[in-house]
Amino acid sequence: MAYAMKFPNLVDRLVSLDASPIDRNRLPHLNASSERMIEEAMKLGSLQGMPLKEAIKKIKHEVKDKVLQTALLFNLNADGTFQVNLEAIAEN
Repeated sequence: MAYAMKFPNLVDRLVSLDASPIDRNRLPHLNASSERMIEEAMKLGSLQGMPLKEAIKKIKHEVKDKVLQTALLFNLNADGTFQVNLEAIAEN
């Protein structure tokens, strides 16, 4: 990430697998898209107890952002719960 920030003309794409090394509180514009995605994910409601195929179908139908859709499907457990705590993320 530091290299991409220092030499943006040399980096076409970047995948970050860890927390960003910047203070997002000082750069609130960076939070807007993340907040929109969290809000969209929360609108799904509980998928717990729903058959896995139905939960997948609901996510694919209701979540239009492909990045968010992929993240949710990747974190979906067989019982309809998520590996990540969406409520905690939304609150913090």
